[in-house]
Amino acid sequence: MTLLRMLLKTLLSICMIASCCLYTFAQKPKATANKKPVFKPQKATDSVGKSLHAYLLVQQMPKPHYDVGIYFKDHIRYTDLALKNKIEGVIRISMFIKEDGAINNVHLMDTLGYGLNEEILRIARAMPKWKPGKQNGKNVCVYQTIKIDVRMPPARSTINDGPVGLTPGIYQQAHKDTTIK
Repeated sequence: MTLLRMLLKTLLSICMIASCCLYTFAQKPKATANKKPVFKPQKATDSVGKSLHAYLLVQQMPKPHYDVGIYFKDHIRYTDLALKNKIEGVIRISMFIKEDGAINNVHLMDTLGYGLNEEILRIARAMPKWKPGKQNGKNVCVYQTIKIDVRMPPARSTINDGPVGLTPGIYQQAHKDTTIK
C-alpha cells in the first residue's frame, strides 16, 4: 500500500510540474512589430574633456563627402616592418562625428600591430569633415563605427619606376655614374 501511495504522489507531482511548464510556454509573446527605434543620446567626452551627448542611431546618419576606403588607401604609409611581415587586415574604428561634421574621439576596436595602428589613427584623426547626422532637423553628434580594409601597396616594377620608394628621377640621378656608354 505504501509503495502505491508513493507512486501516486510522484505521478501527481510530475503532472503538476508539466502543467505549469505547458502554461508558461503556451502564452503568446507580446507583439513588438510596431515599436519604433529609440533615439536616445549616449554620454561621452571629447578630446578636451567637454561632455558630448552622442546618438547611436539618428534619422539621417552622417556621411563623408568622399570615399573613406580610397582616402585611407591614398594616405597610408606602410612601415618597413609591416611591409616585411606582409601585414594586412581589417580594422574597425569608432569615432564621434560632431554637429559640425568634425571627427572626434577616434579609437581602434581591432589592431594589426607593426606600426599600422598608429598610422590608421593618424589618418582617421586627419579626415576631412563629414556631413553631420540629423535628428528632428537639427545637426547632432553621432557615434559611428567604420571598417577599414588595410592592404599592402602594390609593388612597383624596377624596370619603369626604379626600386620601390624612389621616383624615376632620383633613381636615374643615383645611378648616373654607373651607366654603360
